[in-house]
Amino acid sequence: MTVEPTEFGAALRLVHEGVGSVDYLAGWHTYLQLLELDLDGDVDAAATFDWDARYRELRTRYRENGARGVTPERP
Repeated sequence: MTVEPTEFGAALRLVHEGVGSVDYLAGWHTYLQLLELDLDGDVDAAATFDWDARYRELRTRYRENGARGVTPERP
């Protein structure tokens, strides 16, 4: 994991290699969306974030699309 400066502040780069399951992809995606809410200071959204529901939604979408080149929309 690296953090690099950008014109907007910083970019977090997460590389998780050697895993073959889209379950990991959906899990990281879900965690990072929750982190984004926290960093944005959206306390209400972070407090009510349904991790399990979002994870299941993303896992299904990644599986249906083969996980490659797929960027599910934000909730």
